[in-house]
Amino acid sequence: MVHYSDARIGAIVFVVLGLLICLGLWLHLENGYRRRPHTRKRWIFEFVTFMPVCFCVGAVAGVFMPASWPLWDWALKSYESFAIWKFAQLIVLICGGKGIMLTDLAEQSMRKYWAAPPCCCTAPCQDKQVFTERDYRRILRLIFQFVFLVPPLFFLQMLIFIFEADPKARLPLNAVGGISTIICMYGLATLYFAVHNLPAVQGHRLIQKFTVIKLMVLLSVLQSLIIDSAVESGSFDEGFEEEAVDAGSIVKCFLIAIEAPVIMLIALKAYPATEIPFDPDSAFHGTPLMETAFEF
Repeated sequence: MVHYSDARIGAIVFVVLGLLICLGLWLHLENGYRRRPHTRKRWIFEFVTFMPVCFCVGAVAGVFMPASWPLWDWALKSYESFAIWKFAQLIVLICGGKGIMLTDLAEQSMRKYWAAPPCCCTAPCQDKQVFTERDYRRILRLIFQFVFLVPPLFFLQMLIFIFEADPKARLPLNAVGGISTIICMYGLATLYFAVHNLPAVQGHRLIQKFTVIKLMVLLSVLQSLIIDSAVESGSFDEGFEEEAVDAGSIVKCFLIAIEAPVIMLIALKAYPATEIPFDPDSAFHGTPLMETAFEF
């Protein structure tokens, strides 16, 4: 039987080690980024690659203070939802901007795209078509619903935990968050399949970039759904007794500590500083966050 105290000690070792590994790898990346002009692309690279480090910081806090995990979980979900939006911006930026991207897509020969969102496997899917601005706007809506919906959902989960309401109320919220994540990933995948053959994106490791974002988001949401369901079903009662809810938080932090360094290693290859051009004219003259938060 694994007791709560033993599991917590083991988790502490893993999450601290995971944080040190992620932080060391990110500092290695940041050292290269600092040698480049502070352009929009550099800022998105820094923001997206810092996500595994943030998850490890939250995991460390969650292990030392399990009762505070819902607060950290809400903060991390808010961060990752905004990182998804920035990644969509990065795809458009790599293509040369919205205007150039749509022009290049219109000039391509008629071909079958994955779907005309949100209609998958229906008539728009079956025929060859040109990716239009209307499709582009639909994709943005599919992605933005995640940015808009997930932070409030996990904020409600945090309130349920703080006010000790019925824990089963969190399960529908987790389910809605999972559905929102799938819809968002579908939007990103549709955008990727539309632009992946454009000459502008060749050599930019778009699949690896997509993997870094997709894995971190999908794993975090699905793990929350599975572990919360296990806690409610009593799977953690034996051996943990009254600490069953805290034990669920410990397991989430432990899994994050294993996954985040692996994702950070992928980020090393996917977001190299060499992709950021030496272009002082495109450097920021103000606060990047305020200039590019929701601009497309």
